[in-house]
Amino acid sequence: MDSSLYNAAITGNIEVIVGQTKDQSAEMVRQLCTPNSNNMLHLASQFGHTQAVQAILSAHPSLISQVNSVGDSALHFAARGGHTGAVRGLIDFARTLDQDIETGIRDERLRVLRCRNENDDTALHEATRYNRILVVSMLLEEDDQSIDEYKNKSGERLLYLAASRGFHDLVDVIVKACRDPAYGGPNRRTALHAAVICNSRGMKFDI
Repeated sequence: MDSSLYNAAITGNIEVIVGQTKDQSAEMVRQLCTPNSNNMLHLASQFGHTQAVQAILSAHPSLISQVNSVGDSALHFAARGGHTGAVRGLIDFARTLDQDIETGIRDERLRVLRCRNENDDTALHEATRYNRILVVSMLLEEDDQSIDEYKNKSGERLLYLAASRGFHDLVDVIVKACRDPAYGGPNRRTALHAAVICNSRGMKFDI
C-alpha cells in the first residue's frame, strides 16, 4: 500500500480510495496492505469513516473477510474503536451477502461476527475490553449464540472482561442481554472474583 492510499484510508477520502483501486482485481486489492497486513477497510474502520467503509465494501466486497497479521478483521477494528456507524455498515453489508448463499441461514453475517483473532478474541471481546457499550449492545443483538462460547485463549468471557475492568454499566448490559451469561474467567476466577478485586459493591449486586 502506497502512502497516498494509506492516507486516503485513514482520512476517509473516498474519491482517492475508489480512484486508485477501481480497475484492480480482487486479488490485487487484497495485496494492498500495510506491513501489519491491514488493508484499506481495516484502516477506514479503525478511524470510524462510515461512508468510506461502505464505499470500499461496495467496490471490493472480499475485503470484509480479510484479516491482518494477528487475525483482526475490519469489524475488530471498528468495535475496538467504538465506531457504531462502521460496525453497522460492516454487519449490514455482510447481511446482504447472506442473500446469495443458498445453504444455511445468515452464514456470512455470523461468520463476520464470530471471526476470532490469534487470541481467540471476537469483535465482541474487543468492544467489551474497551468499554464500548453501544457496540456491545449492537453485537449482542446481532448474534444469538450461547454467551458461554465467547471465551478467548486466556479463558476470559465477556462478563469477566467487563467486571475485571470495573465496567459496571457494561456488566449490566451483558447480564440483561444474555439469558444465561457465563461468569467464568482465567485461573478458575469468576466475574464475581473480578468484581471483588475491583471493589465494586454495585457490580457484585448485579452479578
